[in-house]
Amino acid sequence: MPLDLSEEFERDPKAEVEGVWENIGGDAELLIAAWENPEYMKALRSIPRSLRRRLEAGRITPEEDQKLMAKIMAQTVLLGWKNVTYKGKDLPYTQENAEMVLVKVPRFYSLVVELAQDEQRFLLSEKEKVGKNSKRRLDGS
Repeated sequence: MPLDLSEEFERDPKAEVEGVWENIGGDAELLIAAWENPEYMKALRSIPRSLRRRLEAGRITPEEDQKLMAKIMAQTVLLGWKNVTYKGKDLPYTQENAEMVLVKVPRFYSLVVELAQDEQRFLLSEKEKVGKNSKRRLDGS
């Protein structure tokens, strides 16, 4: 049987940028775009030259790096959420709230990266199979 490269490898360009909903436990859902989507790459290229040089030379603190990546992720990868709380209080999605949680909750940051890097999620052939139908919890189950 021949292998259809389109079905196996072609990503949905709309899902890459606009994201897909992912249930992460209970009623909580995240709207996740692909890791290296065009908007993400554009944001990386827009980093000021002086900061880019510091990054390339390894002269940036881990805290600066984390804050920079959280800002870029909140703009281009973590595009929304539903039914999320933080320290017992409702947390509406805003880019500022996303940046804050990505910095303060490292396991959440790791989960967002993992979801965004999962190529299967954005394949044309998987469009109907993933997103709201899949479940992943913060504890990995």
